Amino acid sequence: MSSTTKENVHHTLAYKVWKLCKAGERLTAIDMAIAVVVSCVLFSLPSIHELFMWNALCQLILFTVVVEIPCLLTSHMCYVDLGWPAGLVVLGLNCLIYGQGWWLRKLLVCTCMIFHGGRMLAGGLVMFYPYRFKNDLSRYQYARVRWVDHEKLPESWWVLKMLQETLSQSFANIVVLASPLLIATANTSKSLMFLEVLGVAWWCISWFFESYADVQKQLFLTDCRTQRKTATPEQKAVLKQAVLGYAPFDTPKYSLWTLSRHPNYLGELSCWFAFALMGLPTVLDYKTWMPQNEHWSVPFLLVGLWLVVRFFYDCLVYWTGAQPAEAGSVTRRPTYKEYQKVVPVMFPKAIHMLVPFADHHMTPGWPVVEDAKTE
Repeated sequence: MSSTTKENVHHTLAYKVWKLCKAGERLTAIDMAIAVVVSCVLFSLPSIHELFMWNALCQLILFTVVVEIPCLLTSHMCYVDLGWPAGLVVLGLNCLIYGQGWWLRKLLVCTCMIFHGGRMLAGGLVMFYPYRFKNDLSRYQYARVRWVDHEKLPESWWVLKMLQETLSQSFANIVVLASPLLIATANTSKSLMFLEVLGVAWWCISWFFESYADVQKQLFLTDCRTQRKTATPEQKAVLKQAVLGYAPFDTPKYSLWTLSRHPNYLGELSCWFAFALMGLPTVLDYKTWMPQNEHWSVPFLLVGLWLVVRFFYDCLVYWTGAQPAEAGSVTRRPTYKEYQKVVPVMFPKAIHMLVPFADHHMTPGWPVVEDAKTE
């Protein structure tokens, strides 16, 4: 496609509206349509309907107060980093209190969700205090650059896109990310299945993995600050370019970051796979708890569980995760390009082989080099 043709496409009203309404970065129209269908299915099921509607109301009120109003007043999207995990805590509490299923299953699944959101919420409350920001977080600054500079979309529309981006995370807490809990806590069967226990165990391991990755990151930052106190001007310049997971910060102390450029994101994705796994046995065992007139919904519920991983992978690699983070890193720290050559973006090498069917983005300068090609 010629540059002239591309420019014409960028300026069509239909294209602008699609980009305004589109969630995620590489999600397709089919993905979005499936998500809408799943939301309609959850809404229509009598065993889930009331809880679905109550959680939706809670999420919308929470996001309006904590995210949308501050976002509109300050033009900063970073408030979503408080609203989204707070919404996960609310989701867990809603399903624990109002779910119609067996109390032990509800306790296990919802406790995982409350801890999952609570950890991120606590971290955000500590990091963001006093919650008035001079500048937005770099990943949200990149989102604006991507909208205006890379995709050539109207700058005057950015405020609408900003509100849509944050509200789409509210939609996730209502439908996509909520579906495993809504499904599992509707199950009245009074026995735990193997996959449910496996899902809880998987979540525990993944949660500790993600937390340990964050601990290693904090150790790196602390070590850098400590070394700067006694460093020469030349050494300070080197430390300013330091990359976690790359020499000299590639010792066992930082082991997870030598395997993956974002092991904390890998742990997060694995946690959400665990939540989908917790909901899977309930769907497969639908005859033991679901009224016969609801059996038609089973294929849609299975697709809903798949969407959890599909949406979160897009989020962690392209939308608000690795891509915006690395856009800043390759610009500020030239050494980061060398790090990109040897360490995959998320999935570690298995016996010196890369995980198949995934783009590991080991191109030096990613994603800036890709952005340059699109302009």
